[in-house]
Amino acid sequence: MLICKDGCGTHNPDTVSVCQHCQRSLRSALRLYNPGDRVRDYRIGKIIGWGGFGAVYKAEDTRTPGSRFALKESLDPSGMTSFQGEFAVLQQHPHPHLPRYEAMFVEQGNGYLVMEFIPGQSLEELSAKAGGPLEETQVLGFALQLCAVLDYLHRQNPPILHRDLKPANVRLTPSGLIKLVDFGLFKQGTDQVISSRLGLSPAYAPLEQHPLNPGHTDQRSDIYSLGATLYQLLTGTLPETSFDRIAAASDLLVPPERLNPRLSRHVAAAISKALNLAMQDRPQDIASFRLALLGQAPVQPTAVTPTVRVPPQASPVVGPTVRVSQAPKLPAWVPELVKVPVGPFLMGSSDRDKAASSTEKPQHTLTLPDYWIGKTSVTNAQFRPFVEGDGYTNRTYWTAAGWQRREGEKLVKPKYWDDAKRRGGDVAS
Repeated sequence: MLICKDGCGTHNPDTVSVCQHCQRSLRSALRLYNPGDRVRDYRIGKIIGWGGFGAVYKAEDTRTPGSRFALKESLDPSGMTSFQGEFAVLQQHPHPHLPRYEAMFVEQGNGYLVMEFIPGQSLEELSAKAGGPLEETQVLGFALQLCAVLDYLHRQNPPILHRDLKPANVRLTPSGLIKLVDFGLFKQGTDQVISSRLGLSPAYAPLEQHPLNPGHTDQRSDIYSLGATLYQLLTGTLPETSFDRIAAASDLLVPPERLNPRLSRHVAAAISKALNLAMQDRPQDIASFRLALLGQAPVQPTAVTPTVRVPPQASPVVGPTVRVSQAPKLPAWVPELVKVPVGPFLMGSSDRDKAASSTEKPQHTLTLPDYWIGKTSVTNAQFRPFVEGDGYTNRTYWTAAGWQRREGEKLVKPKYWDDAKRRGGDVAS
């Protein structure tokens, strides 16, 4: 089976060379198993999901007819480290809200995890079907179960952090039981990172987990992700990313009660506190967050004072005020921004410009709302964390067209990145 991963995501037969839906070339398609194929003792039933790191199949152990398992496949050789760590740690922790880990093996260079098959749907699917906010009582039922399993994981010695909590990684069984899945980014303890996978889900990741500005992560990082998950389920809207929030003149996050006026005050306050950009302003542990959700503990609103004033010469990325009690430290690679006021501008090239391509014509007037833009071009020094990090391997940062070009040209860095004349730190990329 060929997946059109750079286009529409359609499943295509192995025998075709272009996608049957969008007509894109399948030269770089994701090749997965077909129903009926066998991997060792496991017969593939269907694809449950797929992504840049691999796929998950529903499978049957042929030694036990009628059995059902989830077979997780890693197509990235470096993913084996993650699989080995995930299996070694989590098989030791049976819990009603965690999948059961059965086995791990390597076949033809790919790694496989055999886990309990969890029927039902993800909370992302449930939210999409609802088309808007879910009922508060229903979401609180999910939240309390998630609090229970996170409290269990965080209490281990050393603590186990999930680091990728989002609606897509929470499954709801037909009986109403919540299961927290996909531990590909998990971390054990506060120092050693077991997972070799790099990535994040921007809307649900705290600022300290951003790969371009990695910082210390702990239990409060999972609390931020849980807060973002509840925000999305209760408002029907994705929260603004932590990176966009810190880069704006003022916090872009809309309070959840404005998007859903029916929310209980204490629930809205608890979620807002969990979504603080500064770790020290979030609930300090899951137990405290659970009590706040239930209205059994006082929750102070997000601090507005003391106001953090930014000196005139400082970057306006922070803006005149930051809605946290202590301003998060800005990384050096964040460029200085200037605000462009609302108004019209002339876009494109005139007919007299013979050097301009047809895509630049006709020249026309556009009116835009105010926005922020870099005061200068991005320098090599500012762009280096992207290149030397996972910027060219993490699809999250790319548009579909950009990623297709990167894949097609096999780009791993900018065209002139190794040109000594252009390599200086202050030279624009």
